[in-house]
Amino acid sequence: MSVRRIKEVTQITSKTTSVTANGYDGIITTVALTDAADTSFNFTVNNDKVQETSTIMLTPVYAGTTGDVKAVLVSQTKGSFVVKVSNVGVAVLNAVAKIQFKVTHN
Repeated sequence: MSVRRIKEVTQITSKTTSVTANGYDGIITTVALTDAADTSFNFTVNNDKVQETSTIMLTPVYAGTTGDVKAVLVSQTKGSFVVKVSNVGVAVLNAVAKIQFKVTHN
């Protein structure tokens, strides 16, 4: 039985910077977020495991003291997917977010 390794990557320059996380399971750490309430941004995840028919699950983990993060899948193609991160809270974000992902095939 093979063990799946979690791929961890961190955005370096901005919240819209694309990242490469080639794996079925991973965690993407954003840069420090300071987005106002009811705002959002997108970024691309390059991943060689992703197919057009893959199922991609996203779970945001946010440890900030203000704001509330939501992550949804915008689109996907072979080799990449686009994530939309939104502040669905009523205050400004004040920390990094970790977006956990899982890629599965039917």
